[in-house]
Amino acid sequence: MNTAMIVPVLLLAAVPAVGGADGPADLTPAVNAFTVDTYQALRTGDGNIFLSPASISYALGMTRSGARGATATEMDRVLHLPTDGTGAVAAYGDLMGVLDSEGRAHTLRLANRLYGQTGLAFRPEFLATVRDFFGGGFEQVDYRSDADGARRTINAWVSDRTEERIPELLASGTVNESTRLVLVNAIYFLGDWKTPFPAESTHPQDFHLTDTTTASVPMMNETASFGYAAADDVQILTMPYEGDELEMVVVLPAEDLGLAGLEARLTTGTLADWLAAPTRARVAVTLPKFEFTAEFQLGHTLAEMGMPTAFGDAADFSGMIDGGGLAIDNVVHKAYVRVDEKGTEAAAATGVTMRATSVMPAPPEVFTADRPFLFLIRHKPSGTVLFLGRVVDPRG
Repeated sequence: MNTAMIVPVLLLAAVPAVGGADGPADLTPAVNAFTVDTYQALRTGDGNIFLSPASISYALGMTRSGARGATATEMDRVLHLPTDGTGAVAAYGDLMGVLDSEGRAHTLRLANRLYGQTGLAFRPEFLATVRDFFGGGFEQVDYRSDADGARRTINAWVSDRTEERIPELLASGTVNESTRLVLVNAIYFLGDWKTPFPAESTHPQDFHLTDTTTASVPMMNETASFGYAAADDVQILTMPYEGDELEMVVVLPAEDLGLAGLEARLTTGTLADWLAAPTRARVAVTLPKFEFTAEFQLGHTLAEMGMPTAFGDAADFSGMIDGGGLAIDNVVHKAYVRVDEKGTEAAAATGVTMRATSVMPAPPEVFTADRPFLFLIRHKPSGTVLFLGRVVDPRG
């Protein structure tokens, strides 16, 4: 299995707390903080990383709306949400309304859905919260008698919402006769570069996998006006997509710093500083083409991040169903990214499975991404970086 991952981040330098009076941006600091926390928890392995913490946050946000007691407190802490619950669900809904952009110069959409055990009496107020704030419909399936049929139904919905880039979110055995509810989020992005890379300028070039190892990979080349900054042993490049609402941000460490040193500096504050630094400049860009997928089982990671109660028999999800009796069994996340001369396609999905308890110009700046780097895709009006990842080996 490929070890790649993706991360959506919401970053804004100074924005009000979740649940404040300024609307959609309110959720940004919470998702940003969760994004950085999640990346730091998952970066210790080898290889590429690509994931969408925004997708994970939405799936867990729906789940949190039915949590109570210590379970809710721990989830609020990990997700960086306010403790009142109401402000958070409203902020999720407001941000989703801002991000959804079908029919614009790019495509960006989020979708949510619940799949509950037939015959189980889920609380009407829980279903209404998911419907009204997350746009999530509710469908009954029968895990008890046909768990694999339920799994195929969920996978088909995710595949449809991600243009078949995530064809199988839930592998065989992920749900079983003990499953009572699966909460699903899917996020899909397709955008063309505002300044495409000429295909004829792509040619094989060495990418430095390590200090002593190189690989020949297809490298795209373009000299044009981009956002650029160089400071503190890093170069930062921003490349807008058609329509100017979204952009990719690439953070390239100096050779002496390396990717590990760059990652060690990654905090919500430093990332906000990097995003604020670029100004328009003429830049000669060299960037590898890449395409890869990733998947994660996040139950253990999230428990270690500070929400263990949600996974045990002491979990309190009584806001979902009278008497509770539900716990999170696992949190499954899959992601896909493709970057080429034309633009970028990215998709991710998250499933929470629940069980019964128990720019002649002067010479251009040079930006040659021929060594491991970080990259992001963000929605500029809201400050939301939708994806964050790293490329260690462009070959996948």
